[in-house]
Amino acid sequence: MTRQKINGENQRVFRFWISKREFPKLSNEEVMRITSKLGMALEFDTFVNPNIASSKAISEITSIDEIPPEFVGFKEITNIDSIWSKEVPPLYFFKICDNYGLSDVFEMFYKMRALDVRFVLIGYENQREQFEELLRERPYLMIKERYHFWSHFELLQFYRTATEFVKQKKKFLT
Repeated sequence: MTRQKINGENQRVFRFWISKREFPKLSNEEVMRITSKLGMALEFDTFVNPNIASSKAISEITSIDEIPPEFVGFKEITNIDSIWSKEVPPLYFFKICDNYGLSDVFEMFYKMRALDVRFVLIGYENQREQFEELLRERPYLMIKERYHFWSHFELLQFYRTATEFVKQKKKFLT
């Protein structure tokens, strides 16, 4: 990871890592910034919870300022870190798993199962086994296809692939 001047400011620039072992730990702010940029690249409206993300930089890369009105009735929504929404489902709710236990996040998501939403937990690779164990338990087993786990490494790979696709799409389809 290096720093590079972009628009007159020092910004972290992510380079290619040869393996997961070399991959640095990302801060919650970096995870939310990448998640938001990825959602926008994939043409979602993106929201980052202002109670969780205090950085001005994050608020500048979200495309909506408020929780979409169809979710306001769920008190658990205040604990969601980020939302990707479109006019047509599915929608995506994101939660960074380092501050919460995975079982707490599973329970929070389960309470919102009435929504047509995919639940994405973003965490460290060493949390994947616990994630998979929880998916085998009731009541989560009944909606396991709606729970997804992305490691920080996978998130960054997805972001890099999507941004490269968007560049190519602009090049060839405009």
